[in-house]
Amino acid sequence: MSFSVEMGLGLAPESEQGVSSRAASRTESATALQPGAQTLLTMPSMSTGLSHLPDAAGENLLVVSPWAPSRVESALRDHELPVGNCGLIPVNGSPVTYDGPLWTTDAVPPSDLTGLSMRYCEAMRHVEPGEGWVLIDNAQVLLMYADDERVGRLLGRLTQQAREREVTGVLAVDRGAVAMETLARLRNLVDAVVER
Repeated sequence: MSFSVEMGLGLAPESEQGVSSRAASRTESATALQPGAQTLLTMPSMSTGLSHLPDAAGENLLVVSPWAPSRVESALRDHELPVGNCGLIPVNGSPVTYDGPLWTTDAVPPSDLTGLSMRYCEAMRHVEPGEGWVLIDNAQVLLMYADDERVGRLLGRLTQQAREREVTGVLAVDRGAVAMETLARLRNLVDAVVER
């Protein structure tokens, strides 16, 4: 199921709206993606896919991110998404200590693609089929530690697992940090492409 369609996750760019209209747009767009749909979100440097998720994602969300748990928690709060309904797989080479409302797995180094796959499989048990969302945020970090082909295979398995469980998925990458060939390969893993 590979096709590239320009569609939104239901949000206008940040510069065009305030916090209250951002929340309203997210609510209206909750049905923009069908359960199991997978989307590639290309975004500028230093961005997070968390800022582009609809409200529906906050009800049952798994985030795979190189950001520290406290930073993910802050981003969720900034975008008015419920923190207590979110799980996090920290992709970080250092041990992570966090005592907050997010449920987290142990950190996995970005070079350990097998470990990341295992943590993802375990964490997906907490994501509700037909209702849950998964965000693989700043996936370009993985490309700094492993070759494109291995990362592509991993992301293909992860997006396929989400699709099979009817979990809506967003694969977010910094478009400036990823080669055009790699972006083309990532497009083949998803049902839609959104550029921010």
